[in-house]
Amino acid sequence: MGYRCSFMDNEVYSAQDVNERFACMFTEGVSLADGENLLADLNQITSEVATAGVIQDSCKVVKTDTGYKILKGSAIMPDGSGITFDDQGYEFTAEYGVYQYVYLRRNEPYNRIDVVVSTEAPDENCVSLAHITATGLVSDHRKYAQTKLISTQESTLRKVTKEFLSSNSYVCETIDFGSGAFTYFAILDGKIKTATPRKLSACKENLVEITDGEELEIALMGATGVTTAILHIKKDGQYLEVWFESNDRWMDYELTFGVI
Repeated sequence: MGYRCSFMDNEVYSAQDVNERFACMFTEGVSLADGENLLADLNQITSEVATAGVIQDSCKVVKTDTGYKILKGSAIMPDGSGITFDDQGYEFTAEYGVYQYVYLRRNEPYNRIDVVVSTEAPDENCVSLAHITATGLVSDHRKYAQTKLISTQESTLRKVTKEFLSSNSYVCETIDFGSGAFTYFAILDGKIKTATPRKLSACKENLVEITDGEELEIALMGATGVTTAILHIKKDGQYLEVWFESNDRWMDYELTFGVI
C-alpha cells in the first residue's frame, strides 16, 4: 500500500511503533501517558507537543513517468494521529487540465488517513503536501511539523540574497527555496549599494510567521529613519514572491531573505 497510519482504534501496535513516533520529537525522559486509553493518550500527547505537518524534509510529492509519488516520510495530523510512507512511497495519478491539491485527511468513520487529490482545497483539519497545476507541474506546499516545546536543536535556516537595481523602481522577484516546508520569514540583512555602502537601519526583522497566500508589507528605512522602499512578500508553496517598490531610483539595494 505504501503507507501505514498510527494510532488508530482497534489496531495492534508494537513498542517499536511507539518509539518511532516519539523519537522524532523527544529526547530521553519520563512518559507523559498515564490514562486508561493509551492510543488516545499518544495521539493527544502528539497534538499537544507538535503542530500538524510533515516531519523533517519528508513526504515530498514528485512527478514520475507514470504519474506522481509521495516520497518516504512521516506526517502528523491535527488530532495527533500520524501516517508513515515507506521506502517505495505512494504512487497516484492526477487529472490533466485542472488545478488540483494533494493533501492528507483524517477519515475517522473508516479509522484511517486518506491521501486526497482534489480540486477542492484542504481545510484546517488536513495536512497539505502539494499543488498540481493544469499542465501537470508540481508545486511543493508542505509545512513542517513544529515542536511546541523548547528544542535543544537548531532549526534549518535557508538564506537567499537578492539585488534590486535603481533602474527598476518597481520589480517582482520570485525566490525558490526548494521546499515549501517553512513557517517563518525574516529579512536578515540589507544595505544600500552606493559609492559608500550603507546599512539599512530598519531592515533586520524578527521572524514573522507566514502561511500560503498570506501577504506581508515591510518598510525599509535609511539611517535617518525615512522609508526608502516598500516590500510586499507573499508565500506560494516553496516560492516567495517579493514586490519591491523604491522611493529613490538612484539607490541599488542588496537584501538577504531567510526562511525557517
